[in-house]
Amino acid sequence: MNIRKKACIGTVAVLLALSAGMTAMAKTANFQDASAKGGNEWAVFNSNWASIRDNTGLITLTPGTDSSQMNFAWYSNAQEAPVIHVSAKSDMSSSQIFSGTSTSFTSSNGTTYFSNKVTVTGLTASATYYYTYNDGSTPTAFTTGNPSNFSFLWAGDPQIGSSQGDVTDSGATLSESDADINDSFNWAATLTTALQAHPGFNFILSAGDQCQYSSSGTNALPEQEYAGFASPSLLRSLPVATTIGNHDSKHPDLQYHYNNPNAVTASAPSAAGNDYYYSYGNALFIVLDTNNMNMADHENTLKAATQAYPNDKWRIVSFHQDVYGSGNDHSDSDGIILRTQITPLMKTYGIDVVLNGHDHSYSRSYDLVDNGQTHTTFSSTDKTSDGTAVSHDDYLSANNCYTILNPKNADGSYIDQTTSIDPQGTYYFTSDSATGSKYYNLITPQQNYVAKRWQSFIPTYSIVNVTETGFTINTYETDTGSKIDDTFTIVKSADKTSLQALIQTAQAVDKSKYTDTSYTVLQTAIANAQAVVNNPAATSADISNAYGQLQQAYSNLVLTSSPSATQTGLTTGGTTSSTTSTTSNSTVSNPNTGEVGNMYSELAFLGLIGAGVVLITSKLKKRFK
Repeated sequence: MNIRKKACIGTVAVLLALSAGMTAMAKTANFQDASAKGGNEWAVFNSNWASIRDNTGLITLTPGTDSSQMNFAWYSNAQEAPVIHVSAKSDMSSSQIFSGTSTSFTSSNGTTYFSNKVTVTGLTASATYYYTYNDGSTPTAFTTGNPSNFSFLWAGDPQIGSSQGDVTDSGATLSESDADINDSFNWAATLTTALQAHPGFNFILSAGDQCQYSSSGTNALPEQEYAGFASPSLLRSLPVATTIGNHDSKHPDLQYHYNNPNAVTASAPSAAGNDYYYSYGNALFIVLDTNNMNMADHENTLKAATQAYPNDKWRIVSFHQDVYGSGNDHSDSDGIILRTQITPLMKTYGIDVVLNGHDHSYSRSYDLVDNGQTHTTFSSTDKTSDGTAVSHDDYLSANNCYTILNPKNADGSYIDQTTSIDPQGTYYFTSDSATGSKYYNLITPQQNYVAKRWQSFIPTYSIVNVTETGFTINTYETDTGSKIDDTFTIVKSADKTSLQALIQTAQAVDKSKYTDTSYTVLQTAIANAQAVVNNPAATSADISNAYGQLQQAYSNLVLTSSPSATQTGLTTGGTTSSTTSTTSNSTVSNPNTGEVGNMYSELAFLGLIGAGVVLITSKLKKRFK
């Protein structure tokens, strides 16, 4: 049985309500009601929704083939010769011109648009650039990262429009359009909260289901939802790597809104596009569309990506359907079918981390590897040889296609190693919803492959920091900024040279920007790491442990100016070639803490809504139990 967040009102309760003359329904449990928590900025957003909804031509940024490139895409109603002008100066002097392609297509709403795509090349690391596109746009800033030490935001299932049918605090039932407004507002709130608490992340990786509406039609809902997804002004400066979710896969819109690098043409692609990959620093990112169940297509992508970037130390894969999640809706059904097929590929191609969505609940696996066995296909209708039905539990057991590599405690339970040194398998993460548009309960009982799981029915996001030697992930609730899991770090091939480099990075941190507690933890980690470097008898384990401790302390620095939920600025709106933009970006050498200049305050507090620039401050995000 699927247990969902939608509250059900029993027949008796309905009859009692009607007999008492009541017309308002009970509020949906765990519903993230933007109208109740949004204050004045919600009123402004709501009043400007028509212009936001219809702004399908918002320009979007996507990571390029590598960190020296940036990809751009936007819709137009007429065919044009798309160009991007790029300059290191805000007045656009000495700008370079990059040309692209314009492709005609019919959107899910039945309208013919032109998808314009341009790639900018030759970008240098840790630099601020300004761009305009075609005629009439105002210069907008974006920043390149430090390839040897960068961070990205990982977000799951924004699913704009999924709150349709939910009941608000005031008793109103959300229509399709109302749900799009509500979820778009909450998406902007999550991004702004994350950006203010962790300034300097270099791009966003979405785990899929950017939109809710999963079929085509003349009501234009997918396009309306993608407009809401793209509406935050900060997305004019931050690239987004999207993953095709099951709700995205039925219509073509996503592939025309985003200019994905290195697309690999599949034999059986979904309507939304193909697999793709890109390299950022020493990390290879491979994004698969697992709505396409043809594993040969995905192996072709994995092979092409790893052959193109054989020396990238980190191999990170994103696909939507969680294969080692712990949500009630998918982790023991469609996830199992995919699990048996894709787990061997992760082993073959040396994948370190897999980032999934789909189950609207958070989980982190142990270190897992394919067990090399043959497994049955999952079907609830199969029979044994004597004609009796095969139980669901038997199929779960038959499809356990993995081996857990973590060491065990004396009682046989697995040890959760939150610093994993040179692991031999793959870690699988499943994200909760970044907007709260829909949640699933955790399944009972907890699967044995799960090291940690969480569901508090609060939107979450993760910040991932990647260096030459370390991968660290922290996941936060949006309302309090609290972490929902321990800091998790992988350390690979650490030596004294890489440890000394991290020490120097940590020593450059500006003490005045961070809380005394987090800065003291960092100083302790620096001292311990320096002692290991100075010790001629230090073992490789000593070096790796010191590296992991220092990277965790570095990633857990807390800004003294990090706003509370009542102080967070909400950015909304955007720019097309016929409007203006005031957003800017930040030049950072420390990607998790924004050490070199910080222009994000302007980005976080100024947003375009309609034709005006509005200064907006968000209200406390209530925790709904």
